[in-house]
Amino acid sequence: MKDDYSPCVLFVTTVSEKEQVKLIQMLIDSIRTFGGSLQDSEIWIFDSSSHADLCGSMAASNLKTFPLKIDSFLEGFPFAGKVTACARAEEKIEDQHLTLVWISQDCLVVNPPQRHILFPPHRAAFRPVHIQNVGSRWDEPMDEYWKEIYHSVEMEEAPYSIESYLDRVKLRPYFNTHTFSVDPAAGLMKRWLDLFQHFVQDPDFQAGPCEDVRKKIFLHQAVLSALVASELNSEEIFHLSPHYSYPYNLQADLPEQRRIRDLKDLVSFTWEGRRLDPHQVEDMHIGEPYRSWLEKYHR
Repeated sequence: MKDDYSPCVLFVTTVSEKEQVKLIQMLIDSIRTFGGSLQDSEIWIFDSSSHADLCGSMAASNLKTFPLKIDSFLEGFPFAGKVTACARAEEKIEDQHLTLVWISQDCLVVNPPQRHILFPPHRAAFRPVHIQNVGSRWDEPMDEYWKEIYHSVEMEEAPYSIESYLDRVKLRPYFNTHTFSVDPAAGLMKRWLDLFQHFVQDPDFQAGPCEDVRKKIFLHQAVLSALVASELNSEEIFHLSPHYSYPYNLQADLPEQRRIRDLKDLVSFTWEGRRLDPHQVEDMHIGEPYRSWLEKYHR
């Protein structure tokens, strides 16, 4: 599964508890096995757990672990580790020619993810969200939640719209964050953390526009989406195909015409706790070499 690209990406992910170690091991193994010319790319794991050397058993070439301190005021925001880790990785990257690729621990790579590599004019690569969730409909006025977020990035209105993959709702820019890539030289991740912290620490915002639990949970995603739309023009954002970060966790909900049926046709997918035992999966064809690879983790 080789391709014509040279390793020039840095994969970043997090771990916060012992139960997640197997997920990280599977993710790393998937990159090393199916990543093509990116299979040997450096992988950084940011560890926010209280366990000493939680990732010690994963020692391997081009793999680094870093302790991750998450500010106490961010407790209660489940994706604070993602935002903090991306900002810390951006700070540590010395080779600004690398593409920073965030990939969540509940994702797997099954083909070379070369479209994550950024070439001019692209400075980021994203998928639109899978469902509307807390997104702002393009044909409706923004609520106070989105108005305040847009105000923080000095925008009055979105410059373009996107369409959610599953429910096909036209939205103001609202991007999926299971996996995405950014140019570290753009400084987007540091700005993301700053804005996220600002809104978490704003008592009026938290008690008012962000009072809804879902809006708290997905605040990180809303802030990043607005920031990307304000900092980058549409030509600087590469729109990843549905074969990237495919929502296998939503397979049963996807319309028939948008459902991918064979694992070999994907590049990466998110599974969020769905069983991947090839002997039990009935809604996705799993042939070789994927069947043998997955069987290792389901014996």
